[in-house]
Amino acid sequence: MLVDAPVSGGPRRAADGTMTMMVGADAAARARCAPLFACIAGRVFDAGGIGDGARMKLVNNLLAAVNLAAAAEAYAVGVRAGLPVRTVHEVVAASSGASWIGSDRMPRALAAELTPPHAAARVLTKDVTLATALARRCGVATPLGDAARAAFETLVREGYGEDDDAVLLARAITATPP
Repeated sequence: MLVDAPVSGGPRRAADGTMTMMVGADAAARARCAPLFACIAGRVFDAGGIGDGARMKLVNNLLAAVNLAAAAEAYAVGVRAGLPVRTVHEVVAASSGASWIGSDRMPRALAAELTPPHAAARVLTKDVTLATALARRCGVATPLGDAARAAFETLVREGYGEDDDAVLLARAITATPP
């Protein structure tokens, strides 16, 4: 029996059993492993066959990386335009710019709670690299994904790979203007 079952949610959600799991397996294997999945994950999704769970995780993490990079850019514009970062965050969180990434990552960036990481920058860098490679194999252009990958690669190169991936936001809102 073979099961492809990546998870999303980081160490805290792993500890409390509320990860999101994307399962790629045949129906019999999914059914046999369902009790184990229930111990690990709060939500379990049938992604399809073997390999589909991993591909689904890459799709999700591609969007997470793009959302993080876009938020860092937007918040940096707000801060450099003279807006208080906490006001920028409150308005975005209550408006059309809201996202799970903003509600989960920005509070950590604002509080400078980047270690220990909830999700290490090097891991998202790896995932967005794999996701953009998958996109190329599928014939899909990913200019936003490529830009996000470059931003995270820079973080890792600069020594922030073991920090929380919210470090991208933290650096954007605290960096001095060029």
